[in-house]
Amino acid sequence: MTAKTIPITKTPAIKPKNELSTWRFIWQLIRYKPWLYISIILLRAIIFAGALQATALLIRGFFDTLTEARPFLILGQQFSVWVLAALFVGVALFRAGVNFVDVSADIYYRFTIGMLMRKNIFSRILDRTGDQLLPSTTGDAINRLSGDVEGVVGFILRFPHLIGMGLLCIFAVIMMISINVTITLLTFFPLVVIVLVANVAMRRVEVYRDELRQASGQVSGFIGELFGMVQAIKVASAEERMLAHFQKLNDKRRKTAVQDGLFGAILNSVFENIVNLSTGLILIFAGYAIQAGSGQIETFTVGDLALFVFYLGIVTGFISQLGELSAEYKRAEVNKKRVEDLLQDDSTAHIVQHGQTHLRGALPPIPFVKKDAQHRLETLKIKNLSYTHPRTHQGINKISFSLKRGTLTIITGRIGSGKSTLIRTLLGHLPKDSGEILWNDQPVINSKTFFTYPYCAYTPQVPVLFSGSVRDNILMGLPEDEVDLPSAVRLAVMEKDVDTLEAGLDTVIGVKGVRLSGGQAHRTAAARMFVRSAELLLFDDLSSALDVETERKLWNRLATQKEITYLAVSHRRSILQMADNIILLKDGRIESMGSLEALLKSSEEMNHLWQSELAHEIDELLPENK
Repeated sequence: MTAKTIPITKTPAIKPKNELSTWRFIWQLIRYKPWLYISIILLRAIIFAGALQATALLIRGFFDTLTEARPFLILGQQFSVWVLAALFVGVALFRAGVNFVDVSADIYYRFTIGMLMRKNIFSRILDRTGDQLLPSTTGDAINRLSGDVEGVVGFILRFPHLIGMGLLCIFAVIMMISINVTITLLTFFPLVVIVLVANVAMRRVEVYRDELRQASGQVSGFIGELFGMVQAIKVASAEERMLAHFQKLNDKRRKTAVQDGLFGAILNSVFENIVNLSTGLILIFAGYAIQAGSGQIETFTVGDLALFVFYLGIVTGFISQLGELSAEYKRAEVNKKRVEDLLQDDSTAHIVQHGQTHLRGALPPIPFVKKDAQHRLETLKIKNLSYTHPRTHQGINKISFSLKRGTLTIITGRIGSGKSTLIRTLLGHLPKDSGEILWNDQPVINSKTFFTYPYCAYTPQVPVLFSGSVRDNILMGLPEDEVDLPSAVRLAVMEKDVDTLEAGLDTVIGVKGVRLSGGQAHRTAAARMFVRSAELLLFDDLSSALDVETERKLWNRLATQKEITYLAVSHRRSILQMADNIILLKDGRIESMGSLEALLKSSEEMNHLWQSELAHEIDELLPENK
């Protein structure tokens, strides 16, 4: 069931009843692939608490054996330096193998969880109705689906790493205290204090990161808008102004990137120098400790020194990451909120709903249903259909009419009379306020899911094309051997255009069909509709992009398809003359309805439209306007 779009206001948004907290949100994602997540935890434990711990002990044993300070025993057996070196290499190879498996599992987990979230968000967006499907630009939405989703997944994968490092640090602290309590305390206490203080400064880094993310989103969004307005920008000669604004956005992003990079570099320098400082302290204290017989401090070997230095970087990294956990949680919370905002007033639980991601194996087949008798349209009845735009409070009010099989019905009227709103409400693209739709006297429960192939096909006023070939834009995944592509191209009056394209139907048309003219883009979208051979075909004003002769030729060809039912928005005189029925709208209501001859006799509004279109067509035919 789709929800009515709620207008944006300055009042605080009401949280959905089933909105998830950040921890519950994360827990639901972890539960999607629990065994994979547990395997990553085990792999990190093997790497840190197993392989790295073994590496540390072998390093200690190697130097102690080399200096003859202390024998290194394994199961009561003493080994030579060469055997220890061989064991060290073996442990390193084992760790490399486990690391390979760990990285593979990590990447697969990132893609799986990220794909689950993106699929759920995208499917909910496609299920929405209303004028505003996204709360911001398309570019910003892509940025959220990329960076913010990755931010949430990255926070989830932080815990296996911390668990592995935490186990190693526990072993390290126990080992170091057992060797020398004094050096352990004198070395690591200042280290912990400095790292914790530095982590407080990380909050400022988060501010810079958030500003950089927002600035990057603005740049991405503006780039997306530029691609969609190329022709409008050229017509308005606004290239310089657009470039100036683009430069302004890039300058803002550059400044925030410099701030973020500089402050981050300073903190990284602090962390690196902390390790160097602590290493220096270890060397100073160890120098005294190694002097046997001082009687003031426990005996300390070269192997112990190597062990301390090895542990130092690991413990420092763990303390640093542990201190950053709170800031990372806040960042993940922001990422989650930005992702949730894409659904606007919808439930956030949909984002973590479990389902298939199809990252492995064959992709699911594209649904293809052959039209048969059960899809046949005899009559379509619309009763008291109403919809009001939430912002303008305009729309359609109590629209009633019916269509019979094999007829052409034209919806006409002045600009703003509600023509497109009527079509979109009928199709379910806008949520109706009231009314009933009957297909062969059977009520249509969900218009948006019902009015699709093979029942219905639709060409909007502004066609949506993708950066692929003409063939792919027409078929949209349909098996070519199951449809009549040449016939669809001919019905759309596209055959001559295809011959002039460099690669014919395989010509790549660019973002939003930028390499096609307006008329070619509309006819490509029309061919996409014709190839589906649906029972009901809906056009929303093809006249806006086609010349009179091309549109007349298109409708003459469609007239040969006797079994198809047409509902079209148009104001062209030639199309109105072909219509079996004309619905004249005014201010969102049906002003009058009937044949062209009857309306010209009875309707002043129809006569006004007829004369206006006559003047427009004459103007089009003048040589200076061609």
